[in-house]
Amino acid sequence: METQVYWMAVFLQGLFLIAFVLIRGPLYRVVLGYLVAYFLLMLVRDSVTLRDTFALRRLEGIAPVTNPATS
Repeated sequence: METQVYWMAVFLQGLFLIAFVLIRGPLYRVVLGYLVAYFLLMLVRDSVTLRDTFALRRLEGIAPVTNPATS
């Protein structure tokens, strides 16, 4: 989990840098470009993983996963 958080932070900084370099305008336009790029990227990520999410939900319904720590 820590690795995911680290790479997400690195990715977000890189995305902001790319937005700043490509837009080359006032800061509010860079931030707006960053937010649009982030939103679109998360939309693509969700649409790519949607089928797997439904498959996991279906499997949970067949054989629910029990956590021994909570039992």
